[in-house]
Amino acid sequence: EMAKPVVFVIGASGNIGQATIQALSSKYADKLEIRAGVRNPDKADKLKLPGVTIVQAQMGDKDTLINTFKGVDALYIVTPPTENRAALTIRTAEAAKEA
Repeated sequence: EMAKPVVFVIGASGNIGQATIQALSSKYADKLEIRAGVRNPDKADKLKLPGVTIVQAQMGDKDTLINTFKGVDALYIVTPPTENRAALTIRTAEAAKEA
């Protein structure tokens, strides 16, 4: 059996992230391995959906994210509404590139 493509959504606990995960799960649960990256997995009950694995992931934590993103085929970065969001997003994207 072919391995399913891995889609990782980081910043998945916010409204946009949740909507993204729900849409992916409802349409592609059988075709994709969906990973929901959240800062606090204990608060991610709404993301416990078919095809979804909840992963602890801290946006901008480049060194850790390089390992977290290994084997990921597509990454969606849901940017947090914080002042340093550009820097967080860049570090997160760099980690994905190096993974």
